Amino acid sequence: MRKSEQAKMLLSMGLLLLVATSLGCFKVDMDVTLKPDLGMEVGVKIAAPLEMADDMKIEGSGDFAGMENVKIEDTDTMRIVSGTATVGPEEQLGPEEQAKMQMMRQKVAHRLSTHYVFAMELPAGEETAPEEEESGDEDTADEQEIDAEAMAALMAGMMSSLKISVTVHMPGRIVATTGTRVDDNTVLFDMSMQDFAADTPTQVTAVSRLPNYTNLGRLADQMIAAGADADVAGRLTEYLNWGLLPDPPVQTDARYKLSAGDYRELAELIAMLDEQLAPGMSEAIITNLGLNKDRVDPAQIRKARQAADGADLRAMAVEKVLSTLK
Repeated sequence: MRKSEQAKMLLSMGLLLLVATSLGCFKVDMDVTLKPDLGMEVGVKIAAPLEMADDMKIEGSGDFAGMENVKIEDTDTMRIVSGTATVGPEEQLGPEEQAKMQMMRQKVAHRLSTHYVFAMELPAGEETAPEEEESGDEDTADEQEIDAEAMAALMAGMMSSLKISVTVHMPGRIVATTGTRVDDNTVLFDMSMQDFAADTPTQVTAVSRLPNYTNLGRLADQMIAAGADADVAGRLTEYLNWGLLPDPPVQTDARYKLSAGDYRELAELIAMLDEQLAPGMSEAIITNLGLNKDRVDPAQIRKARQAADGADLRAMAVEKVLSTLK
């Protein structure tokens, strides 16, 4: 494409986008429920000003290819198109070669739970190679019609009007994310056109933990057989959900595979801290000591448990408790 033709096309797009931004926001809402088998239930809703929707024909766009329950609603100023899709564990939403956002899912078996990873990558902005100028009066006239600063302002207006919101419901409790936690199982990613225009791909992630109740029950039984109080053993799921227990991957070094006795001593230590300290302090102390790391040394657990036994932790400041248990 000649430079003059590119300029004309960009100017036309810029004028259309300027009209769109003056009429209202172009918004994409996506709701994703990740299933334990890595399949997904996806809902998509696109809202655009009527004039923009007619030009773009959003109801026939690739975003709704293969989707079910597609609905089109017009208000006085906006067109809202929505649809749903069921995506298999090995599938992408829509044809992979057309997908603008790749959704990657993975699960990793740990001793006490399964960790789920959701990652979505937005493509980087495409760079166009500079083209050689062609001689001729037509090119010169076309170039004189194009104001680079005005074009930049038009594009900036479009970029500020596009809003993309992706809500992801994860199996189990969210343990890490680049988004905003909505509740224990849900995370929100808010994006804009700037994310698509970045020089490098933008990636958003969420990681959750779903307890393996069979393994937790088996461990509780082993702890009770090793002399643990049934009430303490019965709180393993609670401790796991709050990130207080080591939960190494199934495939890990043998020296980090804690015994039932090790988990008993750690659970008893947490129970002591909960009994004597203010809410939230147990998590801070266990985390600071590193006793919840997947590669914790069992000797560290025993040392902290023995130091806490008989100690009056209520009268100590946090720093003193930490120094006592180290």
